[in-house]
Amino acid sequence: MTATTLTQARHRIPRQFWRALTRFHRWAGLILGVQILLWFASGLFMALAPIETVRGTHLRAEIASDVVLADVDFAAVAIAYGKPFTSLEVYRIADRTIVTLDESVHLTNIGEPLSALPKISIRNIATQSHAKGATLQTLTLLETKPLDYRGALPVWQAKFADTARTRFYIDPVTGDIRNVRTRLWRIFDTMWMLHIMDYSDRSNFNSWWLRLFAAAATLFALSGLALVAHRTLLRPKRT
Repeated sequence: MTATTLTQARHRIPRQFWRALTRFHRWAGLILGVQILLWFASGLFMALAPIETVRGTHLRAEIASDVVLADVDFAAVAIAYGKPFTSLEVYRIADRTIVTLDESVHLTNIGEPLSALPKISIRNIATQSHAKGATLQTLTLLETKPLDYRGALPVWQAKFADTARTRFYIDPVTGDIRNVRTRLWRIFDTMWMLHIMDYSDRSNFNSWWLRLFAAAATLFALSGLALVAHRTLLRPKRT
């Protein structure tokens, strides 16, 4: 860029524009700086936290049970289901055999619909499933979703008196443990919320907050480049 071109560029853009751009850049930096700090801090936390520990898989023990396939009337199960299926699983829990079709429909071994398990059975499942044998503190059937659970309702919530503040969420019909939640998981979930800026169900990567701040951050970077160019190339040197 020649000296003549620089002189023309200086006269073409008024000083008021650069003052306004400087003011915007400062305020944008102040506002965006908070969110950028949250992005970095939450990202660092999620990178350092072992994901298997976050998921609480080390706190869940599988309840061993023997399944006798001869007890399952597969013909009756197929008739009760009424359509072709792609997957079938047979397992035994709380002294009853359960047949699961297509990972969603649960029947008894003779093809009848499953009834909800009694509370005492859910209690036994919860206590036997904790790998470290922690004391069961409370057992509550929930009709509304707590912050750390986003599955189907109703669901049993089993709280344990351990250092991890473990909670099991148990299917009231099958007795399956749908989720394991710990204090570390809840902290991780909060960091995830701050990172993707979805403050409702914490699953939307394309929230309007994220789009807004990403656009503002882009403008912030562009305004910074423009100011650098102005101060190093376009602004007259003082003599």
